[in-house]
Amino acid sequence: MNAAGSSLDEINSSGSSYRNDGTTLILKVEYSNTRSWSGLSKDITYLYTPFLLSDTSFKLYESIWEGTGGDYRANRTLLNKHGVKIDLVQGGNLAKFSFSQLLVSLTTSLTLLAVATVITDIVALYFLPDKDRYENAKYELTEDFSDLRDAEEEAAKNKGKTVGPPSSSSMASRGTGSNNDGYRLIDSEDHGKLYGEKGKNKV
Repeated sequence: MNAAGSSLDEINSSGSSYRNDGTTLILKVEYSNTRSWSGLSKDITYLYTPFLLSDTSFKLYESIWEGTGGDYRANRTLLNKHGVKIDLVQGGNLAKFSFSQLLVSLTTSLTLLAVATVITDIVALYFLPDKDRYENAKYELTEDFSDLRDAEEEAAKNKGKTVGPPSSSSMASRGTGSNNDGYRLIDSEDHGKLYGEKGKNKV
């Protein structure tokens, strides 16, 4: 009664005390095996919460027979008992690790992140004042990679083949000291005919 914030001598709504009329007390028990910010716990904890039901009373009649025959009222004693009736209500949560529930939580979180990303992109690219700058910062324009692949395949096919001497324009485009793989070596006379220079060493 003290834990429920009352006492047996407290006056109820009918003007009498709980000691005289009795009452009903609800004892709520909540059990748990988890703790905040730490997860599962090895120990199961219990929380007891008592409270009184307002405008209630409790009494119990008990008959005690003292003899047989004759007037039955004269042979019995009727006890009118008043007291506190305690009703126990239990509940709570017992948790355990679930891998399937973890997957559900992860997929839900990833879906929400994806939706948030899409919404952010739409707002930045179509509604904000600097949407053109955001678009240039978000997307990077590159050359056509299919052309690069075609050029690499063509170079792989021509690798090791003997071809004629390069033209002066192609030599100029390749630059001084560039790699001349794929062209045959020419001697100094041919070099002089091509470039107007004469040398003793082969190039």
